[in-house]
Amino acid sequence: MGNTLVFPSITTHNKSGSTWREKAAEIEPLLLREVGLFVTGIQKAERKELYRLLLEVKKQHAFSIPFVHAVSDIDDAEYAFLRNDFGTRWFNLHPLREFPLLQELSDETRSFITIENSCFVDPLRREDLDGFAGLTIDISHLEDTRLVNPEGYQHLISLCHEFPVRANHISASIKPAGRIHLGLPQHSSHHLVSDHDMDYLRMMPRHVVGEVAALELENPLSEQLRVVAAVRDSLASLQVTPHKNAA
Repeated sequence: MGNTLVFPSITTHNKSGSTWREKAAEIEPLLLREVGLFVTGIQKAERKELYRLLLEVKKQHAFSIPFVHAVSDIDDAEYAFLRNDFGTRWFNLHPLREFPLLQELSDETRSFITIENSCFVDPLRREDLDGFAGLTIDISHLEDTRLVNPEGYQHLISLCHEFPVRANHISASIKPAGRIHLGLPQHSSHHLVSDHDMDYLRMMPRHVVGEVAALELENPLSEQLRVVAAVRDSLASLQVTPHKNAA
């Protein structure tokens, strides 16, 4: 695997005081060429507003959206729009047992969609990947799994040997745990406080890293940018972990 393309992202839950409208407005002054997009915090009507805003930005400043965290009500036409107008390479969804599809999707569309390890308490299953293009590994969720669910962690590491890892989400990992999720401590956070919140990346095996990595942070893009180079360097320095069943 060559160097992974790492970029800041427009997130849409607006939990840190930086809204998706404000993040979109940062693209041109920061001269960004790539941004990720997480539409998980808005409904279809707001997605249309966001797309219109991004198209207006693109008229003034060329940029692409290599990765989009999609949701279950997006149809073939919306996926095609993002691929054609913004050059999106990969999308991800949560496992369908968590959020069933609300739209039938063509085989062509599914060939661009990956499935995320969205829950560290209940790790991905092989059947979750049926009919899709592989994995998006949220490395911060993987770190949560490593810390509290060693068996689940080894299972995910094995899945990453068996199925292609196309992309990554990267959030902060904070100490001590920020909250409790399903009775277990959760260290991953969508708000970056310290650059050291990214130190955990250096402990990951190389084969969990895909070709594109989107920062999943609620911080303004300008704040996300300050860790992009360090994240890229950390990912590039990782060592490949052989499959335990390899000869």
